Amino acid sequence: MYGDLYIVSTPIGNLDDITIRALNVLRDVDFIFAESIERTKSLLAHYDIKKKVISYNKDNEIRKVSSIISYLEKSNNIALVTDAGTPSISDPGYHLLSKLQPEINVIPIPGASSLSCALSVSKIPMNSFISLDFTKKDNDRKKKLNELALYNNPICLFESKHRLLKLLKDIKRYTDRKLKLVYLENLQRSMKLLFMIMSQI
Repeated sequence: MYGDLYIVSTPIGNLDDITIRALNVLRDVDFIFAESIERTKSLLAHYDIKKKVISYNKDNEIRKVSSIISYLEKSNNIALVTDAGTPSISDPGYHLLSKLQPEINVIPIPGASSLSCALSVSKIPMNSFISLDFTKKDNDRKKKLNELALYNNPICLFESKHRLLKLLKDIKRYTDRKLKLVYLENLQRSMKLLFMIMSQI
């Protein structure tokens, strides 16, 4: 009999922003696989949870897949957590989920979202929107910038604070749309991440 895999959302900065259900899961599972052992242990200590934490991050996520599956095959219940937010959303998790047997239960444990937090105070109608992540250096950057001119919906951009000026210059170069920009520095997290929401004037 397989163990269950819990995809657990963690606080996006304020340690109080975690659900009771998430805390219960973290207390009850056999092992916790975490993007950052140090940050996860800090969260667990805050709630007096003593549990074995194992590293699972972008550098080792592919080679750790077989190890996690082996734990699950031995009926161990496992929680997967990221530094802040939800695994698989611009964070490690996809490679594991794509390799799981259908018999393994994957249970999402929802929580705080930096995206919804930012959108809620943007003062722009958000019935529909598009989200693009520029925080990771990849070959899709130019493609994403070219596509900005095609979208009519508000666009939420994630970018590291120190690359803000470069992103603004690139946006100006790749699109001639007149845009309203809402700059929202992420007040919830310690890492310097920003949101920029664009909509047509």
